Amino acid sequence: PGGLGGVLEQATGINQVFSPGVWAVHTDDAPLFMSGEADRGQGLEGIAEDGNPGSLARVLALETMTTGGAFAVPAGSAGPGPIGPGGAYEFTIAAMPGARLSVATMFVQSNDLVVAPDEAGIALWDEGGTPINGDVTDQLLLWDAGTEVNEQPGFGLNQAPRQTGADTGPDEGGVVRLVDDAFTYPALTDIMSLTVTPLQTAEFTVRLENVSTGTTLTPSDGSMQAVPLSPGAWVVHADEAPLFTSGEADRGRGLESIAEDGNPATLIDAIGAKVGFGGAVFNTPAGATDPAPIGPGGAYEFTVEAAPGARLSFATMFIPSNDLFLAPDEGGIALWNPDGTPVSGDVTAQVQLWDAGTEANEEPGVGPNQAQRQSGADTGPDDPDATVRLVNDGFTYPAVADVIRVTIESISTATEEADAVPERFRLHQNYPNPFNPETTIAFDLEEAAPVRLTIYNVLGQKIRNLVDGVRSAGNHQVRWDGRDSRGLKMATGVYVYQINVGGTSAARTMILLQ
Repeated sequence: PGGLGGVLEQATGINQVFSPGVWAVHTDDAPLFMSGEADRGQGLEGIAEDGNPGSLARVLALETMTTGGAFAVPAGSAGPGPIGPGGAYEFTIAAMPGARLSVATMFVQSNDLVVAPDEAGIALWDEGGTPINGDVTDQLLLWDAGTEVNEQPGFGLNQAPRQTGADTGPDEGGVVRLVDDAFTYPALTDIMSLTVTPLQTAEFTVRLENVSTGTTLTPSDGSMQAVPLSPGAWVVHADEAPLFTSGEADRGRGLESIAEDGNPATLIDAIGAKVGFGGAVFNTPAGATDPAPIGPGGAYEFTVEAAPGARLSFATMFIPSNDLFLAPDEGGIALWNPDGTPVSGDVTAQVQLWDAGTEANEEPGVGPNQAQRQSGADTGPDDPDATVRLVNDGFTYPAVADVIRVTIESISTATEEADAVPERFRLHQNYPNPFNPETTIAFDLEEAAPVRLTIYNVLGQKIRNLVDGVRSAGNHQVRWDGRDSRGLKMATGVYVYQINVGGTSAARTMILLQ
């Protein structure tokens, strides 16, 4: 009877199912809930009672200091759904040293239980600065959301597999707490496995080149004009829509300042504060030493670092306009091919001309409220549509490919011996980040060269020069103590460190927490 017995053993009883859920990368505590306090009404109840992560995922995506989203599609499936025995969810996140991971998924055979780590989350880096790697299931706990009265697991008529509709059981009015209802539950290690695997990153050089000419724009007044492009902001991300969502209003975090006035400071301040995003401004033309717009033949260049699954978004102002900007769609440009190789080549076809929906449009190149002619920032009337959208105002614009060329070149990721001469120039992410009171910035030189390493605030104001002179080939480190050139402590915030080596520059952001 062994064969039939084995089949019956697998088919008898109630299979445990887990629902779609949410993830969050964070440095602060308790992004999803606080033990001993009532549910915040942001969507945890939707997961705990009905397996619906939509509301909480939207909240996490818009949080100032947290990056987050939903996991909903089982590995190997084409659409969202729960997972039973043998099923799995997989998702990619980005995290800097000091970041932690929180997740929440419904224990489906229950009224309002979720599986999640404690409110502080799971540390993604060890104390030595090495990313964790392996099974972290032992850090998961079974929580009661305190929103619906519990019934015996697997039998209750108000539990997800048997309820007549969402949110059908009697309210509990309790607090989020570890399960304490006297029913019997299996050990989480018997029904779930959570593993975290660090991915090998690659570096990419991104070049935004102005290819317009003096005749690219031809307004109705008979003039012929080039199309200058402004300083902007870039971000590497794993989740969707870091800068805007098509069809929705501007989020008020700085996109308007780029689209109307070519000023990326506010937007990069917001981006830099979100854990899991890597981003910075691009404002110094290639070969120049000071920030400026780029005209025909000019270019911005910057280097980004990304793991498989990451995407690149950026925004630069179409200057002869009221509130137009050039950017990829809200999902960004994939930096890795489906076969797992890094992207290289011309990606201009993925760039579009967007209307920020913040100011009423005027004919490009002649409007009195456009950047080149306006009397001050933000001078035009508000746009009645007030949504971010592809340009559709009835005016005539040149093709995107006649204004900008965007190329991405992957850089070899071969590991370099600490005592060997580096094969290329590289600026590393500071560590720790966020930091208080000190942080270390490292850079590599393949040959001796004059180096200037400067700290700026997000407004582009110089805070302090850390390096200004010739440095030898090799690996270099310099510490910043969070003070300006006068020795005064800087306030909590996002700062940009930029290095200039000959005609090459690179920049990254860091967060100071006082």
